[in-house]
Amino acid sequence: MLDRPSSSRHGRIALLSVLFSACASTASDSGDAAPTPPSRPSGPVVDAYVDPFAATDGGAGTPAADCRPSCERLGDCAAEPGDGACEGVDAENRAAFVDACVEACEGTPGFADGVNQRETCDSALEYAKNSFLGLAFDCLGDYAHQAVCEPFGEALADCVLSRCEPAREMRTGLVFVFTDDCDRTMAVGLYGRADVEQNAEVYRACLSEDAVRIATEIAGRSADGEPGFLEPVCSGQPFVPAETCDAACEALRPCVSPRDPVSDAGYCRLVCAVSEANASLFGCVAGARDCNGVDACLQ
Repeated sequence: MLDRPSSSRHGRIALLSVLFSACASTASDSGDAAPTPPSRPSGPVVDAYVDPFAATDGGAGTPAADCRPSCERLGDCAAEPGDGACEGVDAENRAAFVDACVEACEGTPGFADGVNQRETCDSALEYAKNSFLGLAFDCLGDYAHQAVCEPFGEALADCVLSRCEPAREMRTGLVFVFTDDCDRTMAVGLYGRADVEQNAEVYRACLSEDAVRIATEIAGRSADGEPGFLEPVCSGQPFVPAETCDAACEALRPCVSPRDPVSDAGYCRLVCAVSEANASLFGCVAGARDCNGVDACLQ
């Protein structure tokens, strides 16, 4: 299975989600506020991005032994057929959802208790989704593409590429990732059209302190030394050599639907180069002689 670039744990290149001017705080069913994503940039808040599974404060977190039962309960709720609160999770991907929940929970004091205090599945899932944007993204079923997100994705991609020339051939992939993140952020109701339009203008100019900082953190490292998801490419050390990615993407193209993002060369090269988890898979695909060989690699 191919890890795809996205905000959620399913596309583990970055754990990024497009946020805009501030983090939203949503009231839980008990009247207290659910945790909100942090304001530190771990990739694309303050003005643009936040790690959707990052700890909500600097506390010691929750022991894994306490997290697992709470997250297993959430997984059961999410995968229940006909559940409208988490249409994106079913029996097939339940385990991955639970693992993401545990990872998020371990970095967040009180998260397991917050889940356990909710008596119904719907209230527990709403608490979890309000606590971590990544879980909200995982719970999305089908979501509409928003035309307003296209110029945002284009502007942010170009701003980032102004600091990372080696990724220029991956531009279409970056545009797709940033646009899709924008679509999902709007789908969960966190930001609206005006927020997106305003931030597209900021990134189009790519001159403000915040725009420069965010672009640099994606292409390089944050102030605390944490690498951005594009840093391996920008530093000339991709997880998979360019020639292997080119061969693998050429082999993949006739074997996937034209509607699959990986059929785009820029997106395919991006997935290949920045994800350590995909390195062995792309190495296998690069050596495949036909689509049967590609399918065997993807199993």
